[in-house]
Amino acid sequence: GIIDTGIDAGHNLLQNNYDASLSYSFAPNNSDPTVTSGNVHGTMNAGIVSTSLDASGNYVAGVSSNIKLISLRADDGYGGDETPTTIINAIQYATSNGIDILNYSGGFEGYSPNSTEIVQLQTAINNYPGLLIVASGNSANNLDSNPVYPAVFTNDNIIVVGGSDSSSARLNCSNYSSTHVDLFAPGENIISAGF
Repeated sequence: GIIDTGIDAGHNLLQNNYDASLSYSFAPNNSDPTVTSGNVHGTMNAGIVSTSLDASGNYVAGVSSNIKLISLRADDGYGGDETPTTIINAIQYATSNGIDILNYSGGFEGYSPNSTEIVQLQTAINNYPGLLIVASGNSANNLDSNPVYPAVFTNDNIIVVGGSDSSSARLNCSNYSSTHVDLFAPGENIISAGF
Protein backbone atom coordinates (compact mmCIF):
# COMPACT_ATOMS: atom_id res chain seq x y z
CA GLY A 1 0.00 0.00 0.00
CA ILE A 2 1.48 3.33 -1.11
CA ILE A 3 0.13 6.22 1.00
CA ASP A 4 1.04 9.13 -1.22
CA THR A 5 -0.14 11.34 -4.11
CA GLY A 6 -1.67 8.47 -6.11
CA ILE A 7 -0.21 6.00 -8.60
CA ASP A 8 -0.33 6.13 -12.40
CA ALA A 9 -2.19 2.84 -12.87
CA GLY A 10 -1.54 2.82 -16.62
CA HIS A 11 2.22 3.29 -16.39
CA ASN A 12 3.89 0.55 -18.42
CA LEU A 13 6.19 -0.35 -15.53
CA LEU A 14 3.40 -0.56 -12.97
CA GLN A 15 0.19 -1.62 -14.68
CA ASN A 16 0.77 -5.35 -14.29
CA ASN A 17 1.13 -5.00 -10.51
CA TYR A 18 -1.49 -2.32 -9.87
CA ASP A 19 -4.52 -3.50 -7.86
CA ALA A 20 -7.49 -1.30 -8.74
CA SER A 21 -9.86 -3.32 -6.57
CA LEU A 22 -8.25 -2.20 -3.30
CA SER A 23 -6.90 1.22 -4.31
CA TYR A 24 -8.76 4.13 -2.74
CA SER A 25 -8.48 7.88 -2.33
CA PHE A 26 -8.69 9.65 1.02
CA ALA A 27 -7.72 12.98 -0.54
CA PRO A 28 -10.14 15.76 0.43
CA ASN A 29 -10.78 17.00 -3.12
CA ASN A 30 -9.98 14.06 -5.38
CA SER A 31 -11.73 10.70 -5.21
CA ASP A 32 -9.51 9.05 -7.86
CA PRO A 33 -6.66 6.94 -6.40
CA THR A 34 -4.77 7.16 -9.69
CA VAL A 35 -2.80 10.08 -11.06
CA THR A 36 -1.47 10.72 -14.55
CA SER A 37 -0.09 14.25 -14.22
CA GLY A 38 0.98 16.72 -11.57
CA ASN A 39 2.85 15.40 -8.57
CA VAL A 40 4.23 11.96 -9.44
CA HIS A 41 5.71 11.21 -6.01
CA GLY A 42 3.39 8.24 -5.46
CA THR A 43 4.19 6.79 -8.88
CA MET A 44 7.91 7.21 -8.21
CA ASN A 45 7.62 5.37 -4.89
CA ALA A 46 5.55 2.61 -6.48
CA GLY A 47 8.29 2.17 -9.09
CA ILE A 48 10.94 1.86 -6.39
CA VAL A 49 8.89 -0.79 -4.60
CA SER A 50 7.88 -2.80 -7.66
CA THR A 51 10.00 -4.85 -10.03
CA SER A 52 8.11 -4.88 -13.30
CA LEU A 53 8.29 -5.41 -17.03
CA ASP A 54 8.63 -2.49 -19.43
CA ALA A 55 6.94 -2.35 -22.83
CA SER A 56 9.76 -4.38 -24.40
CA GLY A 57 9.50 -7.17 -21.86
CA ASN A 58 12.64 -6.15 -20.00
CA TYR A 59 12.74 -6.16 -16.23
CA VAL A 60 13.15 -2.87 -14.43
CA ALA A 61 14.47 -3.64 -10.97
CA GLY A 62 12.65 -2.38 -7.92
CA VAL A 63 12.74 -3.75 -4.40
CA SER A 64 10.14 -6.50 -4.87
CA SER A 65 8.48 -8.58 -7.55
CA ASN A 66 5.17 -10.41 -7.70
CA ILE A 67 3.46 -7.90 -5.45
CA LYS A 68 0.26 -5.90 -5.56
CA LEU A 69 0.59 -2.13 -5.70
CA ILE A 70 -2.30 -0.48 -3.89
CA SER A 71 -2.70 3.26 -4.17
CA LEU A 72 -3.94 4.85 -0.95
CA ARG A 73 -4.08 8.44 -2.11
CA ALA A 74 -3.67 10.81 0.83
CA ASP A 75 -3.56 14.19 -0.87
CA ASP A 76 -4.93 15.93 -3.93
CA GLY A 77 -1.80 15.38 -5.94
CA TYR A 78 0.21 18.49 -5.30
CA GLY A 79 2.21 17.15 -2.35
CA GLY A 80 1.84 18.20 1.27
CA ASP A 81 -1.97 18.27 1.19
CA GLU A 82 -2.34 15.29 3.47
CA THR A 83 -3.41 15.66 7.08
CA PRO A 84 -3.05 13.30 10.03
CA THR A 85 -6.70 12.39 9.42
CA THR A 86 -6.12 11.26 5.83
CA ILE A 87 -3.18 9.12 6.96
CA ILE A 88 -5.23 7.66 9.84
CA ASN A 89 -8.03 6.79 7.38
CA ALA A 90 -5.55 5.10 5.03
CA ILE A 91 -4.01 3.04 7.84
CA GLN A 92 -7.43 2.01 9.16
CA TYR A 93 -8.46 1.03 5.63
CA ALA A 94 -5.30 -1.07 5.28
CA THR A 95 -6.08 -2.75 8.61
CA SER A 96 -9.63 -3.60 7.52
CA ASN A 97 -8.57 -4.85 4.08
CA GLY A 98 -5.53 -6.96 4.98
CA ILE A 99 -2.91 -4.75 3.33
CA ASP A 100 0.14 -6.02 5.16
CA ILE A 101 2.87 -3.52 4.17
CA LEU A 102 2.48 0.25 3.89
CA ASN A 103 4.85 2.93 2.65
CA TYR A 104 4.35 6.52 3.75
CA SER A 105 6.99 9.02 2.67
CA GLY A 106 5.64 11.98 4.58
CA GLY A 107 5.22 13.25 8.08
CA PHE A 108 3.98 16.00 10.35
CA GLU A 109 6.07 18.59 12.16
CA GLY A 110 5.02 21.19 14.72
CA TYR A 111 2.51 19.03 16.56
CA SER A 112 2.46 18.33 20.27
CA PRO A 113 2.87 14.59 20.98
CA ASN A 114 -0.33 14.83 23.05
CA SER A 115 -2.42 16.55 20.38
CA THR A 116 -5.58 14.69 19.41
CA GLU A 117 -4.44 14.09 15.82
CA ILE A 118 -1.06 12.64 16.81
CA VAL A 119 -2.55 10.42 19.52
CA GLN A 120 -5.10 9.12 17.00
CA LEU A 121 -2.35 8.51 14.43
CA GLN A 122 -0.35 6.47 16.90
CA THR A 123 -3.48 4.52 17.89
CA ALA A 124 -4.15 3.68 14.24
CA ILE A 125 -0.56 2.43 13.86
CA ASN A 126 -0.84 0.45 17.13
CA ASN A 127 -3.93 -1.28 15.71
CA TYR A 128 -2.37 -1.94 12.31
CA PRO A 129 -1.13 -5.57 12.18
CA GLY A 130 1.29 -5.00 9.30
CA LEU A 131 4.59 -3.23 8.68
CA LEU A 132 4.74 0.53 8.10
CA ILE A 133 7.76 2.00 6.30
CA VAL A 134 8.08 5.76 6.89
CA ALA A 135 10.52 8.45 5.82
CA SER A 136 12.62 10.28 8.37
CA GLY A 137 11.92 13.56 6.52
CA ASN A 138 13.97 16.05 4.55
CA SER A 139 14.55 19.00 6.86
CA ALA A 140 18.13 18.13 7.93
CA ASN A 141 16.94 18.00 11.54
CA ASN A 142 17.69 15.75 14.48
CA LEU A 143 14.38 14.00 15.20
CA ASP A 144 15.27 13.86 18.89
CA SER A 145 14.83 17.63 19.16
CA ASN A 146 12.59 18.27 16.13
CA PRO A 147 10.07 15.42 16.03
CA VAL A 148 8.30 14.35 12.85
CA TYR A 149 5.30 12.06 13.21
CA PRO A 150 5.05 9.12 12.67
CA ALA A 151 8.85 8.77 12.32
CA VAL A 152 9.44 9.32 16.05
CA PHE A 153 6.88 6.76 17.21
CA THR A 154 8.44 3.75 18.90
CA ASN A 155 5.99 1.16 17.55
CA ASP A 156 7.53 -2.22 16.78
CA ASN A 157 5.82 -2.25 13.37
CA ILE A 158 7.53 0.91 12.02
CA ILE A 159 10.78 1.08 10.06
CA VAL A 160 12.10 4.64 9.68
CA VAL A 161 14.29 5.28 6.64
CA GLY A 162 16.64 8.21 6.13
CA GLY A 163 18.26 9.21 2.84
CA SER A 164 21.84 8.45 1.84
CA ASP A 165 23.97 9.69 -1.04
CA SER A 166 26.00 7.74 -3.60
CA SER A 167 28.81 7.36 -1.04
CA SER A 168 26.42 5.90 1.55
CA ALA A 169 26.73 9.04 3.67
CA ARG A 170 23.65 10.79 5.01
CA LEU A 171 22.12 13.20 2.52
CA ASN A 172 22.49 16.76 3.77
CA CYS A 173 18.70 17.21 3.68
CA SER A 174 17.84 13.96 5.47
CA ASN A 175 16.57 14.02 9.03
CA TYR A 176 18.55 11.83 11.40
CA SER A 177 18.48 10.39 14.91
CA SER A 178 20.47 7.84 16.88
CA THR A 179 17.23 6.47 18.32
CA HIS A 180 14.48 6.98 15.71
CA VAL A 181 16.04 6.28 12.29
CA ASP A 182 16.48 2.57 11.65
CA LEU A 183 18.42 2.68 8.39
CA PHE A 184 19.49 4.87 5.50
CA ALA A 185 18.75 4.05 1.86
CA PRO A 186 19.76 5.71 -1.43
CA GLY A 187 17.92 8.99 -1.77
CA GLU A 188 19.41 10.78 -4.76
CA ASN A 189 19.68 10.08 -8.51
CA ILE A 190 17.04 7.36 -8.23
CA ILE A 191 15.64 6.10 -11.54
CA SER A 192 11.99 5.16 -11.19
CA ALA A 193 8.59 5.33 -12.83
CA GLY A 194 7.23 8.82 -13.20
CA PHE A 195 10.58 10.48 -13.95
